[in-house]
Amino acid sequence: MIMPKNLHPRSYLGRYVSALACVFALAACEGDLGKATSGTAGTGGATNGTGGGDSTQPCSANNPCPSGLFCFNGVCAFGCASNEDCADDQYCDTEFTQTCQNRETPGCMEDSDCGPEQICVSGLCSTPPESTNCNPDGVLLGNDGCAKDALCIEQPDMEGSYACYTFPPCGADDTCPTGTQGAVCNVDLLPNKERICLIGMCTGVEHCPADWSCAIPQNQVLGLCSAGTAGWPCAKNDDCLSGTCELLAPGDIGFCA
Repeated sequence: MIMPKNLHPRSYLGRYVSALACVFALAACEGDLGKATSGTAGTGGATNGTGGGDSTQPCSANNPCPSGLFCFNGVCAFGCASNEDCADDQYCDTEFTQTCQNRETPGCMEDSDCGPEQICVSGLCSTPPESTNCNPDGVLLGNDGCAKDALCIEQPDMEGSYACYTFPPCGADDTCPTGTQGAVCNVDLLPNKERICLIGMCTGVEHCPADWSCAIPQNQVLGLCSAGTAGWPCAKNDDCLSGTCELLAPGDIGFCA
């Protein structure tokens, strides 16, 4: 059994901390985030839309989709103009990708829960990175060097090595599976990213696993899910099982002692 690949809290979440205070000031200045040139799909559980063909087949840069389908996050998706163009369990993402997406974003426990071209990363289906040329410090500013459906994160089991991992679009109701480390839908949160599930991030505890906290910097909206053990992010002492949060600066994000 191939278990889910989880990201180390200090190495991957820690790189996001210094940029948190800048996110919303920048996002407020961003206008229209634009349309994607390729579609976004969930896992292989998607069903066919009305346009014919197969929207469950895997795809990659070396295995493109047939005409009329678009590849994103390792699965082909139908182009659409409205929900009527999609299957009953799908909706049309008319804001960004113009493709049919699952109404409920599926999670995963292991690689076999995802499509043939995907892997399970912290409870969400992703695609193996094709490039390691990205900037983790730019994730929260929208300039990490990755596509609009991807985030620059540390490669599991490869400390200090970062790459672009794609993540699935949110469900029709703007929700995401919490997975093993939490996730929140990118609705007016990160600039220059599509409406995807943001791994490890939150705006409330409902976006994190049970009994975890959502560490949010003072006067901000976006925070980081925390298990509360040593090395995990925190905004106050109550976020930590030890009762001690070592802040980098007052009102900022720190790490549990």
